[in-house]
Amino acid sequence: MNQQLHETKIKGLNRHRVVKPFSELLTCSINDNNEKEAVNMNHWETKREAVEKLMQDATVVRLALCDGEQPYVVPVNFGVGEGKLYFHSGAKGTKVDILSRNPRVAFEMDADVTVVRHPEACHWSMKYRSLVGTGIARLLTDPAEKKAGLDRLMAHHAPGEAFPYDEKMMTVTHVYEIAVEHLHYKEAKGS
Repeated sequence: MNQQLHETKIKGLNRHRVVKPFSELLTCSINDNNEKEAVNMNHWETKREAVEKLMQDATVVRLALCDGEQPYVVPVNFGVGEGKLYFHSGAKGTKVDILSRNPRVAFEMDADVTVVRHPEACHWSMKYRSLVGTGIARLLTDPAEKKAGLDRLMAHHAPGEAFPYDEKMMTVTHVYEIAVEHLHYKEAKGS
């Protein structure tokens, strides 16, 4: 089992967390013909391709933060790599302020969302693929880490292309890495 030790500061305390690969974090629910099946994390290999395809197809991740007792949700562009998610932000703003106080996050991404119509109102349903999870966001301050995070983000939206980064923009851009703690994949095929 390949694990990395992740250290983060939460409210002034050092906490050590073992960051596991996506394959050890996933739980799944598949809704097919109104049958729900909970899949144990050990069954990851059977759903790995579906999860990776969803991460590839999703254009944004909705990031949920908590500012004291006030929830805050914001859609962001993202990238994926080595069991982590990456996103960027301006150097100032609500998201940056909240993350500086509380780095714990939840997130959601989805694809292929379609309403399935039916003549009877109570029989309408949805088709979708979704992934929700939790983790800890860390601001990347090392220039090489920051560039690598942006490279992951750009690779998500423009695979195979390389981009130069304006040094002036790099100084006013924050790049965050989310060490994922839990994932839950769900797929509904409609009825």
